[in-house]
Amino acid sequence: MSDKRKKTSLQIVLGCAFFVYLVTLFWYTILSRNVGYYPGRFELFWSYKLWFGGSRSNGVQILANIAMFVPLGFLMAVKWQDRSWETYLLVILVSLVVSAAIETAQFTLMRGTFEFDDLCSNIAGAVLGATVYRLFQQIFPDRFAASALYSACFGIVIFCIAVFLRTACGSNGSVSPLSQGFCFQVEGAAVEEDRLRLSGVGFWYGQGPTGYTLVLKSAETGKQVRLETTCGILSPDVADYFHREDLKAGFEAVGDGIRTGEEYEIMLDFGLFRRVSTGIYLTVQPSADGDSDADIHYMPDAVFRPVDCGGTALEEIAVKGVLRLFSPEQHVYVYWYDGKLYWIAEDGFNFEADGSTRLEMILYTTETEKLSQKSRDAGNLYDTYGVYFEKNELKGDFGRYRVCAREVPEDYIITSIKTGYYQGGWVWQASFWPVFDFAR
Repeated sequence: MSDKRKKTSLQIVLGCAFFVYLVTLFWYTILSRNVGYYPGRFELFWSYKLWFGGSRSNGVQILANIAMFVPLGFLMAVKWQDRSWETYLLVILVSLVVSAAIETAQFTLMRGTFEFDDLCSNIAGAVLGATVYRLFQQIFPDRFAASALYSACFGIVIFCIAVFLRTACGSNGSVSPLSQGFCFQVEGAAVEEDRLRLSGVGFWYGQGPTGYTLVLKSAETGKQVRLETTCGILSPDVADYFHREDLKAGFEAVGDGIRTGEEYEIMLDFGLFRRVSTGIYLTVQPSADGDSDADIHYMPDAVFRPVDCGGTALEEIAVKGVLRLFSPEQHVYVYWYDGKLYWIAEDGFNFEADGSTRLEMILYTTETEKLSQKSRDAGNLYDTYGVYFEKNELKGDFGRYRVCAREVPEDYIITSIKTGYYQGGWVWQASFWPVFDFAR
C-alpha cells in the first residue's frame, strides 16, 4: 500500500474513532443521566483540596475525569502528529471547549453538577493523552507505528461501545434525582369549586426561588395536567426558618381536569425538557359532605402497603408521622415524626445474627460550617450517623414489627437525608427530603 493510501486509511479510522468517542462522551456525561436537582460547585480546586486531605472518593472522581479525556488528547495528537508544541496548545483549547460545553449542558439541562474542577481535570487528561502519543512515537519503530495506531483507535472504539452499552442498561442513570440542591414541600391542598389548589415552598438552596410549573402526571394513564403556577411568593415562616428575610420561596398552583379517585404524581417543569419528580403524590377523594378532599402522600399507592398498626404503639407514628420511604424488597418503612426517624421492620427484614444490624443516616446541609468536626476534617458536605437497630430499638407493643428510632439533630438545616442498610458497603439505600415544620 502506498504512503498516500496508508495516510488516507489512517485518517478515516482516526475520524471514525474520534466521532464514536465524542458521541459516547456526550452520551455518558449528559444524555444518559437523569434530570435532577444538582447544586453547582464553583469553588476552584475544592475537590483537589479534599483529595490531598485524604478523601478517597474525591480522588477517584478526579482520576475518572482525567481518564475520560485521555482519548481526546491522544486522537488529536495523532491528527496533528507533524506539529510540536502547537499540538499541546490545540489540545488544551479543544479540550477546554468540549469540557465547558459538557459542564454548561449539565447545568442548563439539570443533568449533572457544574464544577470548575472538572474543567481542570479534563484538560489535564487531554494533555496526558497527547503525551502518551508522544511516548508512543518513541517506543514503536516506524514500520510498526501504523499498525499500533490502528490498534489504539480500534481499542478506543471498542471501549466506547462498552461504555455506551453499560450506561444504556441503566448503570449510569442510577443517580437519584433528589439531592441537597432543592427544597420542595406541599403545605396545602384543597379542592374549591372543582378546582384543585396547591400551595407550598420551592426554591434552590443558596440561590433562592426560580420559575417552574407544577405538572400532575396520572399514575393510571400517564396523562399530564399542567397547573397555573405562581412562584416567588413571600412566606414569612419559611424565610424565618431559613434565616432569609427576603426569601420569596412560596408557590400557588391551581387547575382543573383532576379526576376523583385517580392518583397523580407531582412533577416540576423547569422548561428545556427539564421535568423532575418531587416524590410527592396526590389523590382527590370524595368527602362525606359531598365535596372533594385532596390527599397528599409520599409513596405511590401501587407500591405502598400500610403499616398494620391498629391497637399498637405504632398507631401514633403511622397516623401523625410522614412516611418517607418504603421498600417492599427490604421489608422496611422509614417514617419522619416529631424530629425523629423511625425504621419499622416487618417479617423478612435481614437482621444480623449477632445483633449488629447497622443502618446509616446521612444528613446533607448547605450550612457545612455547622457540621461535626469529623465531617469538616474529611471535607464532607454531610454528617454520617451509624444507627444500630438493636441498640436503638424501642420497647413496646408494636405487633409483628420491630422499631428503632434516632433523633435528627437540629444544629443545622437539613436539605436531604440518605438512609439504608450498611454491611461493609451499601446493601440498599435511598434518599428523601425532610418534611419541615416552618411554624415551629
